[in-house]
Amino acid sequence: MLTNIHIDILLPIGGQGGVENVVNKIAPYLQKQGACVRVVQFVWAGIHWVHESLAFYPLVNDGGEYSSEQLIGHYTGFMTHQGKPDIILATAWPLMTLVAQESLKRLNKGTCKIISWPHQSIDVYASTGCGGMEYLALSDAIFALNQKTYNMIKAHNKDCKVFIVKNPVNFTQCPIQPAWITKDRTLLFVGRLAAQKRVDIILEAVSLAKDTWKLILIGEGEEEGTLQELVRFLHIERQVYFMGWIDNPWETISGISAFVMASDYECLPLSAIESLASGIPVISTPVDGIIEIIKPGINGFLYPLKDSRRLADILDAMADGILPVPAPEACRESVMDFEETEVLCVFAKNLVEVLNK
Repeated sequence: MLTNIHIDILLPIGGQGGVENVVNKIAPYLQKQGACVRVVQFVWAGIHWVHESLAFYPLVNDGGEYSSEQLIGHYTGFMTHQGKPDIILATAWPLMTLVAQESLKRLNKGTCKIISWPHQSIDVYASTGCGGMEYLALSDAIFALNQKTYNMIKAHNKDCKVFIVKNPVNFTQCPIQPAWITKDRTLLFVGRLAAQKRVDIILEAVSLAKDTWKLILIGEGEEEGTLQELVRFLHIERQVYFMGWIDNPWETISGISAFVMASDYECLPLSAIESLASGIPVISTPVDGIIEIIKPGINGFLYPLKDSRRLADILDAMADGILPVPAPEACRESVMDFEETEVLCVFAKNLVEVLNK
């Protein structure tokens, strides 16, 4: 199906997080289908995150900021020496689509399909200078992670080829947890400790809740020091545990009451899907993707952005038995269409369809 098809997965940056986890699932699968896959990362900070089976090419090792012209120059030079692929998966930033197209123009050698694969809200990308709809329009097709993104793209250009692709979850690595025992109150957060994740809202809610809740934080990031200071300021040192990065926490965690998020924006966080696959309900702000999955009272609860008081109220209502405790089986059932085998198969079929277009 993909035999001898050369695919570049083109990323601006990389490290530890949801995008990297997805790449490390999809790329090895494509290789098993006969494709030759290269992971090409523009700016590398020395973190070896790529699956050992994959060819990894970091183009710049010294960090810093680079113009689109510089990125185009780097990728053009890479393809000049390493060869041009048949498909470029312009991953994350829409700007990667522009870089791919302009690099191919400079090579002027044969055809290559460009597929944009954004992993965040298009509006957020545009507002942070990472490109928006104008760059996505340069691609041959777009892989969207949720219905809202799909609808936005189609509203901008109804003739654009758009596929909804899901993030694959290996259910065998997400053993289902037993039903929550209400006397033990433990929240779990998994993700990068970055400003957009608003972990400070979660900490404030833990301090405001009438009952004592523990919070386990799995992840690393630039906000870690600030968050540790806030824990001390709120006097909740005995309730909060910074665990650092753990590759697959779902095989080791137990006794979790709920997975919690407070993000200002997301596209479709893989950790939330993995939590539900493990039978753990999700409490979250109504960000993209999440609002298409969470059914309040069935597999989790939603609360307004930046509202630590409302999150604390949900925790109190759960502790008091006022809110229903979502059943593990219902949580798992709600994300069954993210099961890895089917998602990977559909992803590969979409690539073939674009290639043969």
